[in-house]
Amino acid sequence: MCGIAGYWNRNIREKGNEYVLKSMAQAIAHRGPDDEGYYLNNEGVALAHKRLSIIDLSPNGHQPMFSSDQRFILIYNGEIFNYLLLADELKKQGVKFRSNSDSEVIIEYYRIYGERCLEYFNGMFAFIIWDVEKQNMFAARDRIGIKPLYYYATNDIFVFGSEIKALLKHPLVPKQPNSEAINNYLVLSHQLDDQTWFKDVKLLEPGFFLQIDREKIVKKKYWNPCIEVNYTRTYSDVKEELRSKIIDAIKLHQISDVPVGSHLSGGVDSSTIVAIASRMGKGDFHTFSSSFSGLGGEFDENKEIDVVKEVFKTIHHTVTSDPQKVMESLPEMLYAMDEPVVGPAMLPMYFVNKLINQHGIRVVNGGQGVDELFGGYLPSYTLAAQNILSLIKSRKKVPINEVLNIASYLQKGGTFKRLFNRTKSDVISLYKDKNTYPDAISRYLNTADQIGIGELKFEKSMYMSLKHYLPGLLQQEDRMSMLWSIESRVPFLDHRLVELALTIPSYYKVKNGVLKSIFREAVRGLVPDIVLDNRIKRGYPTPISIWSKNEMAPFFVKTLKKDNSGVNDFIDMDSVQLMLNSHISGNGDYTTSLWSALCTKVWFSNNFN
Repeated sequence: MCGIAGYWNRNIREKGNEYVLKSMAQAIAHRGPDDEGYYLNNEGVALAHKRLSIIDLSPNGHQPMFSSDQRFILIYNGEIFNYLLLADELKKQGVKFRSNSDSEVIIEYYRIYGERCLEYFNGMFAFIIWDVEKQNMFAARDRIGIKPLYYYATNDIFVFGSEIKALLKHPLVPKQPNSEAINNYLVLSHQLDDQTWFKDVKLLEPGFFLQIDREKIVKKKYWNPCIEVNYTRTYSDVKEELRSKIIDAIKLHQISDVPVGSHLSGGVDSSTIVAIASRMGKGDFHTFSSSFSGLGGEFDENKEIDVVKEVFKTIHHTVTSDPQKVMESLPEMLYAMDEPVVGPAMLPMYFVNKLINQHGIRVVNGGQGVDELFGGYLPSYTLAAQNILSLIKSRKKVPINEVLNIASYLQKGGTFKRLFNRTKSDVISLYKDKNTYPDAISRYLNTADQIGIGELKFEKSMYMSLKHYLPGLLQQEDRMSMLWSIESRVPFLDHRLVELALTIPSYYKVKNGVLKSIFREAVRGLVPDIVLDNRIKRGYPTPISIWSKNEMAPFFVKTLKKDNSGVNDFIDMDSVQLMLNSHISGNGDYTTSLWSALCTKVWFSNNFN
């Protein structure tokens, strides 16, 4: 896990500016405190690498790294979890490796297979390869979007980095707010495309690569999540395959030359990781969780955490997040994030990763992805009911018990509000431009309709979460871990598991009134029943809804005070004041809108004041 940055002056054949390159690298030094490397040539190419040593800790893993024929140069951020198997395949072909690193596997596979190398990699990655002979550049990002890659491109220059703050150190990259991206966040909490909050700075989308030469930049898709539900397989058959893939993915994600720990929230997802990883016999196994002080205590899952840590004999550590710490740290968090995304889940992530750093653990696994892929959110009940009705309409065979559950599911899931639980009038009143809301929602719905699966709303929601909402969560995961020089892995987003999930009928995922049913049953016998049978699904992952009305109310009032900052171009601050007064007095719950306004205001303060 590392940080990469650099640029290519495509129309100037002279050596790059070493000072600019090192400034870019220094902006993301937290991503790689163990080593650094630089490469500049007379073709205008400048590459920087900041290393966090996880696999092959020796100097042999140093980057920039040359291929065995000296033609290609690599800088890379991430992990290829099947690199040992891939290395063995190349050794059979006579390739002699100089290191035991996955970095060398990447560059040797590219040397042999070119862009097709991406088909072989199971991992999380973003990398750049310079071809010395043909004088072109190749940039790629993993299938799911676990590791980031940003870029700025004109006819003259291509600038890139693991974080936007690195790009902004280059004198040719403008620092201007991007209204489309900001408005997308205010409506949807996430992006629908490659836009960022900085104008003309792009995010390479998951499953894409770039081919860059002196004349053009070509973007191509090499992986696309495809929904092909298989209604012929039995529940038992799917459950057994799912169990096998879960175990294999978690085991694969333990590969490391430094100790690996795990997040432990007390839920099914993280408990599954602990149950499997802790049995692998690599010595003490550390687990980490976050609790909340004051009125936020009701969000803790200490009962389930206590059971899991006792059953699997983990060395457990807990950090308490309190309102004062949140208020003091929020500007740093949002600076680390580069831009606000999704909700306030970054708060516990920030504090728990700081705790992990303090205990000297460099790698942790987390449970991201299960809720999105297997129906873990309360609206999944509504989506499941709508799916059953659609399947009946199309004359598909549906389990009779699930037909009888339709009314119950509609009641449990509430009305179909996939985005946020707030009224349309509340949302529209937040924005300076009242057309922002319908425009953003139209883009969202049009994107969902293009999937081509008819009226299957469960699958549409899953697809949109995977393509647009989940990358926001993963951005939080990446920034809040790398800020503390921690590599955070997400084994449930192994692309083989994702591809299997896209084939499983919704009535296996929400079954007999249970969310994530088939996932729970797949790990039964591995995970304690008290965890698997806990049906409570908390609507909000953090206590901001409570804190903002109580301990943090003065902070919200002070921060959201109307001023002359650039936020006024996007948010109607008079409406925000009305929402805030009503929220604090208990006459309404405007948590989502107020949190969005707060983060936007702090972002403008960080970047333009």
